[in-house]
Amino acid sequence: MNSLVTRGFSFLWIAMGVFIESASVTNSSAVYYTASWYGIIALLATSSFATSIAMMIYYQSSGLSYFTRFSKLTPKYYLFSLYFTMLVTTTVVSVIMGLGVVSLFSYHFGETIAPKNWGLFFLDAILSGVFYLPLSLFLEELTVVTSRKLSNAISFIPIILAYLFGFLI
Repeated sequence: MNSLVTRGFSFLWIAMGVFIESASVTNSSAVYYTASWYGIIALLATSSFATSIAMMIYYQSSGLSYFTRFSKLTPKYYLFSLYFTMLVTTTVVSVIMGLGVVSLFSYHFGETIAPKNWGLFFLDAILSGVFYLPLSLFLEELTVVTSRKLSNAISFIPIILAYLFGFLI
């Protein structure tokens, strides 16, 4: 349910970028404006997913030691599965968000606006996931080791950074 809500908010940001923020954008700069909004949405979507992963790790951390001791799960396999899941999910979500950006901005500007290099399109999705997952893992490990009271505040650092990187720069 959390994932569905964050995707809804991502589409809300796309709609705001299309219909509210793009009032003064000309058709000649529409491609660059669309690309910048895709970058912002990719940051927001992957950081919100990383926040969800951090909260999941917080709730799993108490049982992981027993699970790795009394089952065949190893810490390496657990981390590998987290990274693989994060890469696949962020790639799929970024592609869906990218298609939403392309379709809504194309509708708004009246011309087809598509990425010129689809490889960079996917690389952006993968790199944003690769940046936020280790950050959220590191922050959540810090809270598990130091004080679990700070976990709710610290788990939102990736999404706060995404807003700062996306809207202030």
